[in-house]
Amino acid sequence: MATRGTVERSEVTEAMGYGENVAKITGVPFNDAGSVATDVWYSESANYSYSYPRVTPQTDAFTQMVWKETKEIGMGCAKDVATNDIYVVALYRPPGNDRRRLRENVLKKGLMTEDVYATIFKRTQ
Repeated sequence: MATRGTVERSEVTEAMGYGENVAKITGVPFNDAGSVATDVWYSESANYSYSYPRVTPQTDAFTQMVWKETKEIGMGCAKDVATNDIYVVALYRPPGNDRRRLRENVLKKGLMTEDVYATIFKRTQ
């Protein structure tokens, strides 16, 4: 993505059994890009209805990142040296966003028992 200067999801990741979130981050230090991307994806929660759950383009990054049954996550960043934009990719396994299983996997805040994202960035510092 950084080489092409475009934000796009990979067809290969889905075929390999991963869920994926992507983001283009501008104007932040490289070391903060993962945290900023996480905030961007989580901000989609404002568009999500727990009483009428749906996966839409305005909520799919949020629902993927909080998917209860996901057990593994990997994140990576690359910088476009011409523009200094940073491209962030998160891969999830097993993938989320199964429309039939939204209610059991996207829980209201306060019902989760562990904040995985809060520990990822602490480990890298």
